[in-house]
Amino acid sequence: MEPDKQADIAPARRLALTALRRMDAERRYAEDVLGELLPDVGDRDRRLAAALTYGVVRHRLTLDHILKAFSRNGKAPRPLELLEILRIALYQILFMDRIPPHAAISQSVEMAKALAPQAAGYANGLLRTIQNSMGPLRDEDPRAILPRPGGRALEFDRSVFPPPAQTVDHLSATTSHPPWLIGRWLRLYGPEVTREIALAGNCVLPTTLRVNPLRTSREKLQEALSNADHDVTAGRRRPEALHARRTAGLAGVPGYHDGHFSVQDETAMAVAPMLADHHPRRVLDLCSGVGGKSTHLAELTADVVPIAAVDRSREKLAVQRENLARLKLTQVAPVRADGIYPPFRPAFDAILLDAPCSNSGVLARRPEARWRLCEEDFFRCAALQKRLMAAAVPLLTPGGRLLYSTCSIDPEENEEVVQHFLKTHFGFRVETTKLDLPNDTAGGGFRAVLVSST
Repeated sequence: MEPDKQADIAPARRLALTALRRMDAERRYAEDVLGELLPDVGDRDRRLAAALTYGVVRHRLTLDHILKAFSRNGKAPRPLELLEILRIALYQILFMDRIPPHAAISQSVEMAKALAPQAAGYANGLLRTIQNSMGPLRDEDPRAILPRPGGRALEFDRSVFPPPAQTVDHLSATTSHPPWLIGRWLRLYGPEVTREIALAGNCVLPTTLRVNPLRTSREKLQEALSNADHDVTAGRRRPEALHARRTAGLAGVPGYHDGHFSVQDETAMAVAPMLADHHPRRVLDLCSGVGGKSTHLAELTADVVPIAAVDRSREKLAVQRENLARLKLTQVAPVRADGIYPPFRPAFDAILLDAPCSNSGVLARRPEARWRLCEEDFFRCAALQKRLMAAAVPLLTPGGRLLYSTCSIDPEENEEVVQHFLKTHFGFRVETTKLDLPNDTAGGGFRAVLVSST
């Protein structure tokens, strides 16, 4: 590629291509790869590179269906690097209205020139053909309709996807989820709910801030963020939630270093109140991770209730300690231990078990999970969840509460784990259960409170 043309390629697109190639070659997560690539990049390029990377990961199957439909031989373009370039360009054309299609196409052509002159011509012809085939929704052929987040569907001038009668294949291709996962949801929820779950998994969710009521109020934080030109709105599910559509890195957000907020999905915010509302005296968080739910519980109980926050990961506990210092919380004690073998006596009247799970409810925030999951993972997760539930029982005082939660929407990890627990541990009753399905602002998840009567 000529040096002047090389310089014309936006850094964000080059970074997105590098990130996607590393993810494929090294089997790594986008968050980790982008964390290495973006620290010294300007805010605008950082946001665009992340949007392109996550967008291609989310919509990969749909993008490939479209590229195959318009390819002369009906196959995905090769080599893989050319395919990634085309995916990046097509994602912009289909899903990023603020980027002119001609800009996305010209940039991809310049990137393809680095592979071979004929690759540039091929990219230009294929992408322009796809662009010219797009039009407003006419509802003439469901096989030509691409649903998009926010209900903004578009229609091609030819059939691209499998017919709706092939329900699994059609939903898989149009919403970019593996066929086996679509089939599983269809058995559990039926076609309409499955479609809504899959479309929610493709939403670009807002960054959700959990206000620390010990340091500020939602109104004050919202005013401070708005004054700093952040697009902030009140949450839908929790009174302490704010949705921020544009954040230039947390370090630069007003109030972050002062402990005024944490980042947490609204569905995850619904967990800690289920214990806090009963005024516990001593709490155990059996799988605390970086402390999202422990710190929330501490905030809701005025930081006067002792909370033992267990995790076996040294790295996660290090982040948890940083969060505790930033939020200025004193009653949460990080403990490095295995949740199946917790080093405690029966002294807790409240135990929180936010169990490791399939992440099937948070595919919008963890888009790679859909491609790495397999059916056996649900069985493996459920087996671990049952062991963790059993490990909590000896540590609970009579009349105590065990709060079980996951970010899964699959009964095998939720209701069936609870039912198994009740069958194998007498003296417990279910106080409440709640399943939240994902939507366009929050992920999905499950929670259940079990009360000991002995």
